[in-house]
Amino acid sequence: MKAIKTMSERGLKWLKSFEGCSLTAYKCPAGVWTIGYGHTAGVISGMKISPADADRLFAQDVKNIAERYVNALPDKIKLSQNQFDALCFLVFNIGPQSIAPGTTIRNALLAGDYEKAAQGFMLWCKVRDKKTGQLVYHKGLCDRRKKESTYFLGIYDQIKERLAELA
Repeated sequence: MKAIKTMSERGLKWLKSFEGCSLTAYKCPAGVWTIGYGHTAGVISGMKISPADADRLFAQDVKNIAERYVNALPDKIKLSQNQFDALCFLVFNIGPQSIAPGTTIRNALLAGDYEKAAQGFMLWCKVRDKKTGQLVYHKGLCDRRKKESTYFLGIYDQIKERLAELA
């Protein structure tokens, strides 16, 4: 039986920092009503929640993503904790289509090519323009994808270890 992973405490902190917290509903760059730490289900204009509600919704959303999508990847795909966390970041922000069969990320993971999987994060830097309907580059998303792919590759850990050696 495949071991079920959950997001690390560090991963949860990173994801919260990526998402930010709004206790009042707002439309994200993709035009979706959002509240708390990126929660979208059932959110409507004018909705307000408490900080405790934001934490509860975040925990539910993360659990759902980890269990239904990232842990559901084929057993052949072996993930480090950083890789697991980073895939959760991606699915949380974009949805399960980011790691669906046939995607660059999924194909690279199946091939054991983790560098290419990390590069695949950068394919998710666009949002649909409300006026034209076209997908357009979004700098904020691209910056986030760079951080997620760095986390995926464990580069954050390598930098931290090197700084400790230099201290």
